[in-house]
Amino acid sequence: MADRQELERAVERDIPGRDARRLAEVVPNVVAALDPRERIVKTAAGNWFNDKRCLIVVTRRHIVVASGDRVDAIPFERILSVDYSESWRKARINIRAQGVAADVKDIHLDSAREIKTLINTARRTPAPSASPPA
Repeated sequence: MADRQELERAVERDIPGRDARRLAEVVPNVVAALDPRERIVKTAAGNWFNDKRCLIVVTRRHIVVASGDRVDAIPFERILSVDYSESWRKARINIRAQGVAADVKDIHLDSAREIKTLINTARRTPAPSASPPA
């Protein structure tokens, strides 16, 4: 269940303390964008538009990227391309979807690699449907 408590636990688990405290104000915006039945798989922190700190939340069906005033939810099936690059200590992920783009930089390497793997796996796997197959 993607509720506020689960998201806060995931942020505490995946993001260092200083970044987690800075991004605490973003949590309510992300919870509003998530489906309550979703499971949070991974969270990460990075910088996006105008060098604002942002929170990246990966669920089984979506990627949600949010800062204080902007929330972008990107379903895996709408992703057109994913560009990934690494530098010495940080990584950059640029996700392009139909009508939405999220260019996030300064992500911790381990988190970025895991997010990239989750995206690639989700794009190869068909999305879970609401109705059982006939």
